[in-house]
Amino acid sequence: MNKELIIAKLKQYPVVVVCGVLLIVGLIAFYLRLDVLPTLVEQHEDLERRWNVMRENEVAAVGLPEQIERIEGFVENVDGRLLSPTDIAGNYRSFYQVEFNSGVNITNLVQGNPSAAGDGVFKPRLEHFTSIPYRLTLEGRFDQVLQFTHELEYGRLFVRVDSLELLPAGGRDSRADRVRLNLTMEVLARRES
Repeated sequence: MNKELIIAKLKQYPVVVVCGVLLIVGLIAFYLRLDVLPTLVEQHEDLERRWNVMRENEVAAVGLPEQIERIEGFVENVDGRLLSPTDIAGNYRSFYQVEFNSGVNITNLVQGNPSAAGDGVFKPRLEHFTSIPYRLTLEGRFDQVLQFTHELEYGRLFVRVDSLELLPAGGRDSRADRVRLNLTMEVLARRES
């Protein structure tokens, strides 16, 4: 076959020639892009997962400002109930307020060194707070001592009692209904650097 005959046949069927060329170019492009398809599918699935997470977050965030405000109120409440490791007089005042409310007499109150380190078994390590140990001795009627311990438990301070010893108040001239309470405890305080 000569060239003129081939060109004449191509001119006779131009649509078939154009479709054939486009088919060959498409097959070459498909072959070159064949390894890109799994990557594109993976990226599409990742984008779809992200989109679903964003939609779920949008639905969950409807009441978020109110929840944040409520949590900030709780944090302010907790911060107001923490002792200050450096304000020893203020800390003592907290215990003497409980003494006044219950009617007992505090005979000994000693604040130890604040610490954030725990032993890992009974005392967890405190990351955001400090623990202040106290030794406390008080005397009063049995019902007053119970009132004092009740106010410690349900009062303003966060207290953990390590040891408690209840004894009759000694001495010849003491009344029979008076008792002595020896407490060793730790009170939660804010961390100050």
